[in-house]
Amino acid sequence: RTEGSPLKVFTVFVKMKNPNRFALNLQSISSYIDINGTKYDLLRTEGASEIKPGTAETIALKMEQTTGKKLSLALNIAQSSSLRFTIGGEIKCGTPYGLVNIPLKLDSGK
Repeated sequence: RTEGSPLKVFTVFVKMKNPNRFALNLQSISSYIDINGTKYDLLRTEGASEIKPGTAETIALKMEQTTGKKLSLALNIAQSSSLRFTIGGEIKCGTPYGLVNIPLKLDSGK
């Protein structure tokens, strides 16, 4: 589910399930979009939370737009003859076995 406007403050609520027999200490989730070689921060968590074994938690990811970011994004798209983008990020979780970093990446392939 989502709340807000992508042009101002936008929040995405993601449900994460922990199938493990140990708790996951979710340190952070951050994401970005890279459009034609320029990276823009997207959604990120505001704090840590614990997901107990065999349970699911809803995590809030926020994106706050600034005037500069909106103008830069619009100008980048307007000046380009083709659009190439990558969406990526990282999930950081603490476990009894150490910190786990899970990279995320989706490329437009154009």
